[in-house]
Amino acid sequence: MKKTLLVAAILGLALVGCDQSSDKTTTDMQNKVSDTATQVVDSTKAAANDAVDATKEAADDTAKAANNVADKAVDATKDMADDASKAADNMKDAVKDATAE
Repeated sequence: MKKTLLVAAILGLALVGCDQSSDKTTTDMQNKVSDTATQVVDSTKAAANDAVDATKEAADDTAKAANNVADKAVDATKDMADDASKAADNMKDAVKDATAE
């Protein structure tokens, strides 16, 4: 009977030890999964921020290019207006000269 109780006590201690060991392993695995999930979230945030930055840069570059084209169009229009004004002045001078004779 003493041997049976002793064996039962030893087995009980062994089972408790295994149970505690499995709890620790489970906790360790949960921590690792949590760490991995945190790394994935951080990586995703970093990638999203990089994408936003690249989009902003592309939008800025596009806006600058559009402004340059608009500025060139305005300059060309001014040049055409100046040329038209000069041509009109030349025409007036030609008409004056032709009617003065």
